[in-house]
Amino acid sequence: MIAWRADRLVKFEGNHTTVGSALNWPDQYLPVSHQMRGQARTFLLMWAWCEAGNDTWRGYCKKRGWSRSTADRWRKWAAELIANGINEAIIAAAQQRAT
Repeated sequence: MIAWRADRLVKFEGNHTTVGSALNWPDQYLPVSHQMRGQARTFLLMWAWCEAGNDTWRGYCKKRGWSRSTADRWRKWAAELIANGINEAIIAAAQQRAT
């Protein structure tokens, strides 16, 4: 693994890596009380696994017996909430540094 910025400290174990923290984003940013949280998390992580070259998303959904359109809808919902949460954290950090 190569750091993409010279000033970025790279650690290779646990949640100190970008990948390690990305795997925790669903737990961090999806609402705990939402009834579809677990399934949306699964759809998002399995989609990422497929995108990494392990399988096709269409084929994986078919193997699991999932409706691809439903899986896509919940995957997109989860990704949008995670992106919003990350953006809010970036804005809050920038505002904190500015003060």
